[in-house]
Amino acid sequence: MTKFNENNIIFANNFLEFVYFNILSELSRDIFFDKINNIPYVNNIQTNIQKVFIKRHPQQVIVFVRFNEVNCLIEAFKFGLTDILTGKRSHVKTVEKILLEKSSEEMEYLY
Repeated sequence: MTKFNENNIIFANNFLEFVYFNILSELSRDIFFDKINNIPYVNNIQTNIQKVFIKRHPQQVIVFVRFNEVNCLIEAFKFGLTDILTGKRSHVKTVEKILLEKSSEEMEYLY
């Protein structure tokens, strides 16, 4: 079984990489790795997109991923009631709004 960490996480595009490193808190990234490394289907690699629930409160954070033998591909994020963020032009405005309106403490708490 592959042990997933920062070295074998890949992103569908640069936007998703930016969100991962600039919006998700360090705690959420740690929870993400704990969850993907403890999901049984990682042993039986699947090509379907899987939802990984990072947080449920105070705001739901979901990461959409796809696995192969050695990598975990991040396909999208969903924060609370936002659209599923994949990197479309309109999604850039959503992330921009988060960065402009939330303090670093709020971002750490929410994401």
